[in-house]
This record gives sequence, C-alpha cells and structure tokens, in this order.
Amino acid sequence: MKLALLFALAILTGLQACGQAKVQSDPKQAQEHYRLGIEFAQHSLFKNSLEELELAIRFDPTNAKYHRKKGLIHFAMGELKAAGDFFKKSIELDPNEVQAYINLGMVHYTQKEAELAQAQWEKAVALHDNDDDSKALNNLGNLLKVQGKLDEAIAHYQKAIDQSPQNTLLIDNLADAYRQKGEFAKAEDLLKTSLSLNANGMMAFYNLGLVYKDQNKALEAIEAFNQSLAINPGNIESYYQIATVLKANNDIASAKTVIAKALEANPENAKYKEFLKSLESS
Repeated sequence: MKLALLFALAILTGLQACGQAKVQSDPKQAQEHYRLGIEFAQHSLFKNSLEELELAIRFDPTNAKYHRKKGLIHFAMGELKAAGDFFKKSIELDPNEVQAYINLGMVHYTQKEAELAQAQWEKAVALHDNDDDSKALNNLGNLLKVQGKLDEAIAHYQKAIDQSPQNTLLIDNLADAYRQKGEFAKAEDLLKTSLSLNANGMMAFYNLGLVYKDQNKALEAIEAFNQSLAINPGNIESYYQIATVLKANNDIASAKTVIAKALEANPENAKYKEFLKSLESS
C-alpha cells in the first residue's frame, strides 16, 4: 500500500513538472500557427485565429509581428483593451514596428482619445514617413480635417499621395479638404482624377455630390449621389444628401420619398428622423 502511494505521488509530481515546463522556442512551428491564424482571420473565424496566433506567440514569444496581428484580431472583435495591450507589446518588442503605432492610434481614436491617437500616428511618421500605404499620414490628415485645420490636413494628404499616387482614398480625402476650404474647382478636378483611376469609386461620386451641393448645383449633385448609390446601395447617406438638395429646391414631396428610403434602411437614425420631421412641418 505504501509502495502504491509512493508510486502515485511520483506520477503526480511528474505530471506537475510537465505542466510547468516551458514550451521550447520553435520559430518554424510558430510560423505555421501564424499562417493558420491569418487564414482563419480571412474567413472571419476570429476565435480560431486567436487560438493559432496564441500558439505562434508561445513558440516564438519575441516576434513583434505575431503580437500585432493578435491585436488586430481583438480590434476586429471590438475588444479594444486587449487590442491595445498587444499593440503595446509589439512596440515593446520592436520599437521600430511602424504599423503597431498606427494600430494603437486607431484604438485610441475609436475610444475618442484624439490626442493620444495623434501622438501614436506622429511617432509612426517620425519613424518612417512611408509606411507602404500611407495610413499614418492619412489618419493624421483626417484628424486635422475634423479639427478644422484644413491647410495642415491638405499637407498630410498631399504627402501621402506623393508616396501612393494611385491610392484613390487619399485623393478623395484631399478633395474633401479642398471642398471644405471652398476651393471647389480643385476638389472637382481631384475627384475626376480619382474616378479616372477607379470608375467605380463610390466615395469619389459621393464627395463629388457634396462639391456640387455646396455650389447649389442641384441636378449635378443628385446625379453624383445617385451614381454613388448605384455602385453601393448600402451608402444610405447619399439618400439623405439627395433629400437635403430636394428640400433646398422646395421639392418637399420628393424629399420625403427619398428620406423614407434612408429610414427604411436605418430606422433608428436620429438625424434622418429629425430631417423627416422638418419636412412634415414645412
């Protein structure tokens, strides 16, 4: 009996030792788990992706890229704290991981921490002003535009375009900044350039509609917004913009019909409901 107890104790001790043993570093195996994690993410299988990326980190714990990718999955799942923690760990492991600063900035921006977001994006630009797709410069431009600092926003967008001249998103954003400055001809030219690069540019047509709307060119504005809707019927903000143009031209009945389409797609939208009330009291 005593011998049996000693034997059982020995087995238990051995199992505990195994459980406490550290996983040996194996970059090759880590890479395979990373590959699977990315594949799962591409199919929106985020939980499976997290499991594979966690294994990748276990087998190669100092790989900054693995931590950053895991952060991106948490971000996609709306788990902002976890996302931020992994982006910070990525930066800790590799202070030159530019994309991690950009990603961490997006976490702050989503949490309405604009100053913290700006600081991260400025760090990214300072490290490497060309981050392959100019995200940091574009994000800074967007932030500055919201703050009403249009000249600074334009400078950031232009620098981004110099690096990525075929990126129509950047061109559309630059055009919108010029529109807000009242430089409509410049904005229109840029949007036509964008459409020459991508004839199905939903946002280019939408922004072109805003350019025409601001100049009281009702027919051109409505046509541009309708083209945006033809490309993507889910862009229901175009319905709202068309309705505002119709109201400005005293076509209340048509405005009601159009805003009803927006409310059908998004019945809880406070702005759309308030606009309909304004039409009903007209």
